[in-house]
Amino acid sequence: MSNNNQRIQNREFLKAATWQIVNDICNEEADELNVIPTQQFIASLTELVYKQAEKLATNLENFANHANRSTISINDVKLCSRRNDELIFSKKTT
Repeated sequence: MSNNNQRIQNREFLKAATWQIVNDICNEEADELNVIPTQQFIASLTELVYKQAEKLATNLENFANHANRSTISINDVKLCSRRNDELIFSKKTT
């Protein structure tokens, strides 16, 4: 199998796995909220989640490359989370 075909196959596998997880979460939440999510909603949400994951992966790679590293570090993840207060870990004050 060519390298390009393997990439396509991996991408399709990841999209299918993402759809399955989003579908499961939507159905769990729908049961609690007593609503029925449409397949169109689930597909759209899956696409949104997948695109965000791609963007995050690209940013992580770019931060590591900028630092002349071939491995992504926790500092790269911290850089990606810098604009999201809910993801920033801080020391608890007691």
